[in-house]
Amino acid sequence: MNIRKNAEEDYTSEKEEEVFNALCKNWHGDSIPEFQVLSNMERFFSPESQTRILVILSDFRGQRAKTYIEDEIASFDTRKLKEAVLKNQEKNYVFLGVGLGSRYIAEHVFTDSLQITADNFYSMPNLIGSEIARLVQIHHSLR
Repeated sequence: MNIRKNAEEDYTSEKEEEVFNALCKNWHGDSIPEFQVLSNMERFFSPESQTRILVILSDFRGQRAKTYIEDEIASFDTRKLKEAVLKNQEKNYVFLGVGLGSRYIAEHVFTDSLQITADNFYSMPNLIGSEIARLVQIHHSLR
């Protein structure tokens, strides 16, 4: 993927759309199933941390996207991700699933989710920040 945005470059709506489309359609890198990342979550947090919020940004389509969203939601990778999320929620981890693209899969896996599309891509940092602040207010407790 050779789409870049330099600091000096104007960030026009055309450039925003170009970057977003590149993220969603032109990724040719390595992919690993999200549920594999969750298997090593303990190493991402210090033992003293009280509020453990994990933000997962993905298109949640596994190695090969299915034609129908119902098939994608029922796919092996999505089922394993749901299982990993449920298992880790029992350990008091909080998840924010941020779906990229036009396939609304994150809302079927996570209790708390956002969907980033071409329409709100420019606002992504603010949307994620606001959602994290909300989750901290809900889940953080002084012990």
